[in-house]
Amino acid sequence: MSAAAPSFRPAGESKVWPAGTVVYPGAAARFGDDIWDLAALKTTVNHSPRSSHVINFTVGLPGEWSLLARELCMCRVDVRRAREAGIVLQRPVQPQTAHGRVVEVRRAAQFQVFTGRPMPAGWSQADADALVRWRAERARDHRSLTKTVELVWDLRLFSCLLSEGGLAFDPWPGLTYEQVLTEVLGEGKPARPQGALTPVLPLDAFVPLFAAARAYVEVFGPDILALHQLLEARPLNGAEPTAEALRRWAEDPGTRFPVHTRRSVSVPCTARWATQAGEPIWSAVCRLAGGSRPRTVRRRCEDAVRRAVAEGRSYEGLSPITAMVERPDGGTGPWRGPFETQADLNLERAMLRTAAYILLVGLTGMRDSEAQDLRREAAHDAYGTPALRARRYKMRGAEPEPISWWVCDLALVAYRALEALSDHPTHVVATVTGRRRAGFDAREAMHRFAAHINASLAANGLAPIPAVEQLSPQVLRETAAYAIGRFSELGDLVVGYLFGHARSTTTASYQRYRPGDSWNTRVHEGEVDAVAVLLETMGRLVDGGEPVIGKHGDELRAVALEVRATIITDPVHARRIAELHRSTWHHGDLVSCRFDPKAAVCHRVARQIGVADPEPGPLHDLCVGVGCTNAHYTPLQLPGLRQRRSTTRQRLAEATAGSTGAEQLAADLADLDAIITQLEGAPDEPTK
Repeated sequence: MSAAAPSFRPAGESKVWPAGTVVYPGAAARFGDDIWDLAALKTTVNHSPRSSHVINFTVGLPGEWSLLARELCMCRVDVRRAREAGIVLQRPVQPQTAHGRVVEVRRAAQFQVFTGRPMPAGWSQADADALVRWRAERARDHRSLTKTVELVWDLRLFSCLLSEGGLAFDPWPGLTYEQVLTEVLGEGKPARPQGALTPVLPLDAFVPLFAAARAYVEVFGPDILALHQLLEARPLNGAEPTAEALRRWAEDPGTRFPVHTRRSVSVPCTARWATQAGEPIWSAVCRLAGGSRPRTVRRRCEDAVRRAVAEGRSYEGLSPITAMVERPDGGTGPWRGPFETQADLNLERAMLRTAAYILLVGLTGMRDSEAQDLRREAAHDAYGTPALRARRYKMRGAEPEPISWWVCDLALVAYRALEALSDHPTHVVATVTGRRRAGFDAREAMHRFAAHINASLAANGLAPIPAVEQLSPQVLRETAAYAIGRFSELGDLVVGYLFGHARSTTTASYQRYRPGDSWNTRVHEGEVDAVAVLLETMGRLVDGGEPVIGKHGDELRAVALEVRATIITDPVHARRIAELHRSTWHHGDLVSCRFDPKAAVCHRVARQIGVADPEPGPLHDLCVGVGCTNAHYTPLQLPGLRQRRSTTRQRLAEATAGSTGAEQLAADLADLDAIITQLEGAPDEPTK
């Protein structure tokens, strides 16, 4: 009996997936297609579908690489087939992940062609090492190289499912990403980023960026929205205003009219009548009058309008500029020149949209997909607090999760600006010109916003925004998480919940930046400056004969007077004194504590209630004030002490007469009266 004839597979055909295999349910793409169009699976509006949901296997994938790229994608999409081969995967990857894998395969194909090596099935360990070194010469960032290592591992992991075979050896067995890079690149490996891979915006860039966004929304926004609403309002279908009504409107002393500028006259116009500088802009006049046909409105009230313009009741451009700002030259003026053309309005609408987006993401920590998915009428109250309805997509499977983001007043103002600006029927973040479409390229828009601010500093009165290459929605979100977690009392779990992190370690990594970074440095300097100002104020009071009460009162008086004497003549010396003082003294509204752990009554009380090792500093909740030798008082504490006395009196009046609580309140009131009397006494009274 003759042997069975061998079966041959046509070139470009997979041994596992027939050409007609559906890639993702719900999308029209088939395995054998040269282009996988997965746009039907797109759920978020923040990215163009062609950027991440269309995968082209004809570009950069010569010969057998096109089939290999399709199969490597399917290995992680077709989880059932992988499990049948003994490879356990949790879930199918998203289209964006498959798109990224194809990009990495293109790089490997370029390496193979560039170096003249065979396909991966013919590689050795030396070839895998050479790929990593080749990529390291072209990409120095840590994340790109780990993606290369991951591709090599996949060529081995899925070798049984690849038609031409994957790697025939186990690359770098038992090593982690970091250990692989160390073994292959040695000292030449890129440094592993501290904390999250996404950098935090430097403070000197975040502050002017956020300040500019706030100025656009709160100060410039009303001018932009007024013109936007005027020009975008649909004309009434009814009869045009009568000549009498138009004349009365035009003769009203409060009515002002838009007139052409030199620049607006030079712009090509489709109007049938000639225009010149100072000529009324009849299209805008018609809108203001409530009409729909400029020629009719002009014919009925031209004389009255021209008389009003001659009287000075006019403004240049399409709409008046009402917001005034302080400019770098010390003068005051409008934040921009007149809106001379529709292009001027389009530019400022785009800037306002970006500014409102920056405020929303910076104040709420929304992801780009969540912020751009906000719908109309999303504002509501959640448990008595203003909130925005949104939907969370990341790690939520096919259906997004409805959530409510608690927002502050400024974030709500930003949302209202987006809602007023958008002409989209459902979404508030949308295009501002042309075809109505939800979403925009936030990364590009933020860079354009910074460039626009820097180009208009002479007029807008804002601070310049330093160039930041990494400016993006994720960087802005991560900066917000860093600031909230690092400089507030909220812990990683709370911040992680607010930012929708799947693991608390993600939130913790957001906080891991060098102690000397610009944020920590600025906060430290700000605290030192605040102490210097406080001491200078105390020195002024002491110079005027005001008392300082406490065991170490002389020390506090001397430091305050020295800072007052040097803060102008030698500010560096004054700051140095303030910094030394800051490590020992702790000033509050009710008491200033010259902390000595041995004499601290708060620490003694803490041990009595079971705290074996109190924190190394004043325990404000357990401070007894007058009964502790660490306590000191100056007239700066008088407002707080008076308020405390008033509260104590009220509590004493409500307490049961003769009770232990009443006795304690009476004793506290006596101490407060004694301290306040001394602070309010004559300057020549003793200070210790």
